[in-house]
Amino acid sequence: MANDQDKIPRVFCVGTADTKLEELQFLSESVRFNLTSFSSSQEVVVVDVSVGQKETQSLQDFKFVKRNEVLSFYSESAVKILIGLDDDRGKAIGFMSKSLQHFLKKAVDDQVLVGVIGLGGSGGTSLISSAFRSLPIGIPKVIVSTVSSGQTQPYIGTSDLILIPSVVDVCGINSVSRVVFSNAGAAFSGMVVGKLGAVKRSQN
Repeated sequence: MANDQDKIPRVFCVGTADTKLEELQFLSESVRFNLTSFSSSQEVVVVDVSVGQKETQSLQDFKFVKRNEVLSFYSESAVKILIGLDDDRGKAIGFMSKSLQHFLKKAVDDQVLVGVIGLGGSGGTSLISSAFRSLPIGIPKVIVSTVSSGQTQPYIGTSDLILIPSVVDVCGINSVSRVVFSNAGAAFSGMVVGKLGAVKRSQN
């Protein structure tokens, strides 16, 4: 029998913790704060999709999905394969993106995923967006990105993924990124609450 804890609705905050840990934490805190403000009970889960060798073990009091756990959803030997791609960042990003896609699909199949938000530069956006695009239309999906003001079709495709301009490089928290990440967290949280409200109304 499934544990009730396993059925708690979850939102995933996704990023490369080896290079964007501070930013990922700030964005996750913004999402959690705003969901709480909406009196919503979704669990905020941080997901690490780093492709480097450094593995982050935790992120304060957030439920944290380590990089190797994400990779395990692709194959048992995924960690070794990723290590073998050290000299080819493009292939490593593609491999991790596929792993994230499998991870998210399991959450959808388990009916616990209610929204995804990520952040990154060009590499991180490519990695995350490919997996986010695979999610069903209607599940809130947002990425705060440095490339959202350019040619976005390769990242969005025919999905309902939303790109929010980071305005500055995703590199630390400053007076600009603080505002952008806070607004992104608030907007995303509103989307999640609105989506869940629509589902409840349709069931009545």
